[in-house]
Amino acid sequence: MDALDTLGTAGEAAALVDELSAEIDGAEAPIAQAAALSARAVIARICRIMRQNGVPIPYPWRGGRPSHGQTLSSREREVALLAAAGKTNQEIATELFLSRRTVESHVSSSLRKLGLLSRKELRGLTTFPADPSDAPV
Repeated sequence: MDALDTLGTAGEAAALVDELSAEIDGAEAPIAQAAALSARAVIARICRIMRQNGVPIPYPWRGGRPSHGQTLSSREREVALLAAAGKTNQEIATELFLSRRTVESHVSSSLRKLGLLSRKELRGLTTFPADPSDAPV
């Protein structure tokens, strides 16, 4: 159900979004609150006002998987451990039911995050630091 339907008028919906946005800082506050209410009409109105006033419209609905920043994801860690044990990309892919290209990406990301230049540097490692600043150089 649309927030405008629930509240009856655009003015009341806008007042509600203003009230709710006080709890979230930044330009995305009204949009985030309206999105939480599934208030598409209110979101459209807020975006229109923001565009008219030259305010950049944030895009908080990106979706996708969470970023792990400079730390290894669980899958990157798993692939890196197998690569460190000397397995080839194809062997890792077969074992983990992944494509060879996905394994290549995980190995590449792991090397970058660990500050290593090659698989040779990865070989022999049995554990990986939780914090990339602790990575071997």
